Amino acid sequence: MLAYLGTRATLLSDVKLPVNTKSERLLAVVELVGDKAAEHVAKTVEKAFKNDPQAKRRVYQGQVIWEITQDEGLAGEETELMIEGTGFVSTEAPKVEEKKKEDEDTKLPNMAITVFLDHLVVSTHVDFIQDFIDHETKSGGNLAQANDYQRVRAELTSLGSKNDSFLFFSRTDESYRATYELLQQGKLPEAETMLARLLNGILGPKEEGALRQQEIDGSKLPNFDLVKKYLGPGGLFVQTEDNGWWLVGCLIKKQ
Repeated sequence: MLAYLGTRATLLSDVKLPVNTKSERLLAVVELVGDKAAEHVAKTVEKAFKNDPQAKRRVYQGQVIWEITQDEGLAGEETELMIEGTGFVSTEAPKVEEKKKEDEDTKLPNMAITVFLDHLVVSTHVDFIQDFIDHETKSGGNLAQANDYQRVRAELTSLGSKNDSFLFFSRTDESYRATYELLQQGKLPEAETMLARLLNGILGPKEEGALRQQEIDGSKLPNFDLVKKYLGPGGLFVQTEDNGWWLVGCLIKKQ
């Protein structure tokens, strides 16, 4: 499958309302290149998941989506072959607590995968792929035509955007909502957003499995709808240089 992956990838994120610890959805879109690339990759994805007990085959608008959930352990794992040392083999089942900890350490996040419009699409939520399919097949519009995107691109171009390695665009009145409202609720350390995970990694306790205590009391913050009118669109470009990356960004006023 790797032979058909192109050089361009797009990462999309949104916040599903009402806000909770699992509201942020992520979706990665990787271009496929080569003769019948989509057909070959789709067959490879099916081969990988059709016999996986944790993968569910869904069909939406004629599109096959594989949803992989990690909530339940695989059947038949109670007894496994344990190599205890050179020449010694044991078929003892591992202790329950050790097995539980091992499962938690190796468990992957839930995800959904499909091949759509000559792209490999991977998401944290199957409904995000469904929304993506609806948008691409029904809306007829795209981001490049949006007024706020054009305003940000013009600003970044004036700041030197050209031959960029990465481009970033955000409607902050939408993207900041999850973090803001979870801060209000005192649940930011429990959230699965990228920012929450970053903060947990930097500020979290050293004890394994311990939950970080939120350091800011957000209960007195005003309703987000009173704040969002001040949040305009923003963007960022990244250029690769010999000794690293050059990043320039902007946040502009909302019209």
